[in-house]
This record gives sequence, structure tokens and C-alpha cells, in this order.
Amino acid sequence: MYGHVLFLLASYYIVGSVAQRNVTIDDTDKAIVYTNSDWSASTDSTLDYNGTLHLTNDDAALATFTFTGTAIYFVSPLWSLAISTQLQLDSQPPVSLNLTDPDPTNSTTVSFAVIWGSGPLSNTNHTVRLSKTPGIEWAVVDALMWVLCNSLSSWFRSWIL
Repeated sequence: MYGHVLFLLASYYIVGSVAQRNVTIDDTDKAIVYTNSDWSASTDSTLDYNGTLHLTNDDAALATFTFTGTAIYFVSPLWSLAISTQLQLDSQPPVSLNLTDPDPTNSTTVSFAVIWGSGPLSNTNHTVRLSKTPGIEWAVVDALMWVLCNSLSSWFRSWIL
């Protein structure tokens, strides 16, 4: 009996303090809030994450996602058309993400993949704003993936107590 208690207590201190996991959400998830325009949903391509994406050609288009984590990634396929989504993370300057396939003879040619990553972030609340890049006709939102950190210590405490 005492051996089990000592094992649990020792495990509590040996286990690392943070567990990380990737969480991916599709463009249809209610956590992504579409405002200020007419975003259209497309559901016909196996090249899109979960077969769907949102697109717009409206300059006022805005999609917002708030998360807590240590990194975020923008996931999208590529097209032969001029498509670019502008991404702003927190108060950082916006970044234009070129979603145009370098091979202009194809339509949607490259299946969804990570196009952009934030790099390391503090494990706090962050907001991503997605919009149309000025001067480019179309913007899309396909999927977002972020790194969620869970404290193993709090999980372990709740499990053994």
C-alpha cells in the first residue's frame, strides 16, 4: 500500500510540467467568427481540410479566432488563381500568405498543408484575424492548427486526488 502511494507521489514530481498537443479546427467550426461580409462556404474539394473552406472577395471580410496556446499554424491548399489571405496575430503587423500554386496550368493543385506558422508564443490568449490581402481578388480560410498546453501537474493531481 505504501509503495503505491510513494510511487504516485514520486510520479507527481517526475512527470514533466507541460503536455503539448496540436488541435486543428476546420473553417466550419463555430470558434472561427466570420464578420463584415459575405463569406461563401465551399464543400466540394478533397484537397481542402475536411473537404470544406470559406472564401471571399469582399474587402471588408474578416474571420477571427481566439485561442490559448504556444503556436498557431494556417492550413490551406494552393490554387492557380491569385489567392492570398492576410493574417494578423495579436498586435503584430499583418502577413500576406500567398496561396497561389507556382504551376499556373492547374486549378486547385496542392492538397491542404501548413502554409504559415507563428513560431513560439507565450501560453496566453491570442487572436488571429484573417482577411483579404489588399490588391488580391480572393482570400480563403481552410483550417487552423494551434498548440495547446496542458499542465500535467494539474491533470495528475486531479487524477490521484
